[in-house]
Amino acid sequence: MLEFQHSWTSCWQRMKCPVFQQAPYLLPNPPAGATKESGFIPDLMDEVAPLAGFEYAITPASSKVFGAQQPDGTWIGLIAELMNGVSVHILTLY
Repeated sequence: MLEFQHSWTSCWQRMKCPVFQQAPYLLPNPPAGATKESGFIPDLMDEVAPLAGFEYAITPASSKVFGAQQPDGTWIGLIAELMNGVSVHILTLY
C-alpha cells in the first residue's frame, strides 16, 4: 500500500512542481533575457494557474527516473518525492 506523508491543507496555494528538464517540455537553457523557465510546461502552467487560483514553482526533478520500486519496498524517482512529502505535485508528459 502506498502511504503519502504531506499536508493537503496548503498544497494548492503554492505548488512545487518537479519536472524533468527535457525539450520541449522544459528547456535546459532559457532564451537570453528570460526571467523564468521556458518550455511547454511553464507555458501551460502560466495559463492554468491564474484560472485555478494557485501559484507554482518549477524545480528540476532530483532524480532522472519516473519511479521504481526497490527490492526492500522503497521507491526512487518522482514517486519517492511524492511518497516522502518532498513534492505534492509532479508534472510529466509522456
